[in-house]
Amino acid sequence: MNQLIITRRLAAALVRIAVAGQQGHVQLKVEDSGPGMIEQAMRRVGERFFRVIGSGQGGSGLGWSIVGRIADAHRAEDRVGR
Repeated sequence: MNQLIITRRLAAALVRIAVAGQQGHVQLKVEDSGPGMIEQAMRRVGERFFRVIGSGQGGSGLGWSIVGRIADAHRAEDRVGR
């Protein structure tokens, strides 16, 4: 939901969500047309309370940490990339 809120602030932003079966697994993919993150931020994105300084975004920095814990509970993995 955070991604939808953040991306909505951009004039012509798109969010695409896709679900597909792949080699006995289910893949949930979320892509957006936002400006993206720098490499340093992408490496830290799952840390609790981590926020990108200067992004102008509010929040507590727990979103990706929660996603990671949910993924772990279901023996899944979460990845951030371009």
